[in-house]
Amino acid sequence: MPAGPMPLGFLYFAGAKLAGYSGYSKLFLDELDANEEGNSKKPSAFLVGLARTALGIAVGAAFGLSFFWLSRHISEDSAEWAYSPAAFYCALIPVRFLEWKAIFVWLRRKYDWHPIREPWVIAGGIVVSFLLDAVGVLALWVLPGGAWVC
Repeated sequence: MPAGPMPLGFLYFAGAKLAGYSGYSKLFLDELDANEEGNSKKPSAFLVGLARTALGIAVGAAFGLSFFWLSRHISEDSAEWAYSPAAFYCALIPVRFLEWKAIFVWLRRKYDWHPIREPWVIAGGIVVSFLLDAVGVLALWVLPGGAWVC
């Protein structure tokens, strides 16, 4: 799993996530109805994408470091780490569910959300998150400076 503090790699990763999350947010924000009591304007897709990117980077870094630390200590007695990319990505599914749920809790404070659609939008967000990870992995081989994936 490529990861690390490479500045260009981090910029590729964060930029891809911001663009992808902003685009995905645009799709579901069009379906939000303004809460009459709040009298607030609908947030921009860029703002939601920025919030999701920042949340994902913070939570992803903490999760990744914890996962690798735990993997290393589980396999301390063996020659190899217990780390596997499949285990890492499977463990990310509930983490990403909670990240997207947090975004909707934030949105729900000012807007009415249709609960019937929310699980589908969260599921789509999880898929988008994994697709955007693939962009980071591909960037490792194509762009100078490496890639940062969390």
